[in-house]
Amino acid sequence: MCKGFKFDNKFTEVRNGEIVEVKWSKGESKMDRIANCEMFGEGNKKFWKQLWTGNLKFDNSKVLTSKIKFEVPKGTKLPTFILLRTWGVSDKGPQCTIVTKKFRIVP
Repeated sequence: MCKGFKFDNKFTEVRNGEIVEVKWSKGESKMDRIANCEMFGEGNKKFWKQLWTGNLKFDNSKVLTSKIKFEVPKGTKLPTFILLRTWGVSDKGPQCTIVTKKFRIVP
C-alpha cells in the first residue's frame, strides 16, 4: 500500500520562523492525499506541534508540494534538532507515515 510513498525533503538546517516548501511523492502507493505534517523535538521523541494540516489530494499528480512554517514552541532553546512526520491517507486502506531524519533548527 505504501510502496514508493516519499516525503522528499533533505533538510539539514532551517531557521525558526522560516517558510519552506516541502514535497511528497506518491510513487506506486495507494495514497489519495496528504493529511498533515508534524514536528517532533526533545530528542525527537516528543510531539511539538502540527506544522500543516489539510487534505492535499494527489488526483492525477504523482508529486505534491506545500509551504510550511517552521516554528518551535515558545521557550525552546535553540539551536536544537527536530524531525518531521507526515501522513498519507487512502480511502481504500491503511494510512502511511514517513519520518524525516533529524535536522537542526536555529534562531
